[in-house]
Amino acid sequence: MVVWGVYDILSRLSHSKIVSALLMGLITITLSVCTWKQTGHWRNDETLFNHVLQIDQNNWFAHNNLGVSYNRQEKRAQALIHFSRP
Repeated sequence: MVVWGVYDILSRLSHSKIVSALLMGLITITLSVCTWKQTGHWRNDETLFNHVLQIDQNNWFAHNNLGVSYNRQEKRAQALIHFSRP
C-alpha cells in the first residue's frame, strides 16, 4: 500500500523522476549506514553474543555460544560463567 501510495503521489508531481531518484538515493544511503552499523556486531562470536546479551541478559542461546567462544580461546573462567547461566 505504501509503495502504491507513494507512486500515486510522485506521479502527480511535475518533477517526479527527480524526486523519485532523490528519494531512492536517500533510502539507499540510510540503509547502507544501518547495515554498516549492524555488521560491526558480527565481527566474531564474542562481539555478536555480547551484543545480544546487552539487549537480553537472559538469552540462554547467547550465553551458551559465548561460553563456547571463550572455551575455544581457553578463557575457562569466563566460559564457565556463561555455561552456568540458566
